[in-house]
Amino acid sequence: MSRSSNILVCPLDWGLGHATRCVPIINSLLELKSKVLIAGSGRSLEFLKSEFPQCEFINLPSYRFTYSKKGRMVSAMLFSIPYILSDIFKEHKQLKKIISKYNIDGIISDNRFGLWNRQVPCVYMTHQIHIKTPVKLKFLEPVVYLLHKFFIKKYDLLWIPDNETKPWLSGNLSHPAIKGIKHKYIGSLSRFSKHHSAESGSVLDHTSDILIMISGPEPQRTIFEDIVRKQTAEIQNKVIILCGLPDQERKPEIIDNITVYPHVSTPALKKLIENTDIIVCRSGYSSIMDLARFGKKVFFVPTPGQTEQEYLASYLKQEGIADFANQQEFRLTDVFKTYEDFSGFKNFPVNDTVHKAVKDFLGLICNKF
Repeated sequence: MSRSSNILVCPLDWGLGHATRCVPIINSLLELKSKVLIAGSGRSLEFLKSEFPQCEFINLPSYRFTYSKKGRMVSAMLFSIPYILSDIFKEHKQLKKIISKYNIDGIISDNRFGLWNRQVPCVYMTHQIHIKTPVKLKFLEPVVYLLHKFFIKKYDLLWIPDNETKPWLSGNLSHPAIKGIKHKYIGSLSRFSKHHSAESGSVLDHTSDILIMISGPEPQRTIFEDIVRKQTAEIQNKVIILCGLPDQERKPEIIDNITVYPHVSTPALKKLIENTDIIVCRSGYSSIMDLARFGKKVFFVPTPGQTEQEYLASYLKQEGIADFANQQEFRLTDVFKTYEDFSGFKNFPVNDTVHKAVKDFLGLICNKF
């Protein structure tokens, strides 16, 4: 190819996690002189706009899924299945128009099932090959696995963001790989990379006893924020709360020992993590991959009803890395009672192979054309 490759990157918009873990992929693409187009919606798209203002952005609606206020995922999942399948079909049709309009040469889809096309090389990325269902739907796991496999086989390559051999961050969510499908374990993905240097601003000077990172889809994001705000008023520790709202003004709210930010930039967040004693956050996989870089003590609060997060929190506790509590049982005062019993991520090796994976993918595109 005589021109730069036009690569479409499409993260799922269920919280910010899928967007944040696309950051090192996009950085590698830009470093390798590709033109990057980013498709998505909602807060994840707003986040990527703030990270990569030089890129072109395309609106691609998210899958329709309503999270229950009470964490009742069984009924929510069953109700949403017809809508999600319809949305997959619609995005697959929309992709054909996007490829034609923007002259797309390759596609990287983070957990979006319908973004494959026979005319261009396509990568599907997921850490959750073996999807965990709620207990009441456990009998459906083999069916869900086969359905997921059906969509994965539509793509040219499967990227798995974890180590191929132990130690693993994702446990048996991504191990073993699916037989007969071309795949690559690309190591953990983190937005905290060499591309992010320190920036000026008072936020970088803040130290804290506890850094609370709130994230995830609504309404559970707001519910968790309300719980945290009430409980921080009862302690004397210095606390910083990040609300995970990239679409809001970044001016901080300061109340006595508590500082609240709607959102901060990636370099600022790096400094805040480095300057805190312990972190409280969701056990989303992207957050886990980010925090594995810092060797910090962590306390997890899984999003209610998200079986993946519940599994990961339990798995990391069994590995002796971090403690956790369910949201309804979470007490901020308990965080310091057990954190000395866990190692944190200080002994976890970080395996950076994403740049090579991206380079190989661009080579595949060149060979095809």
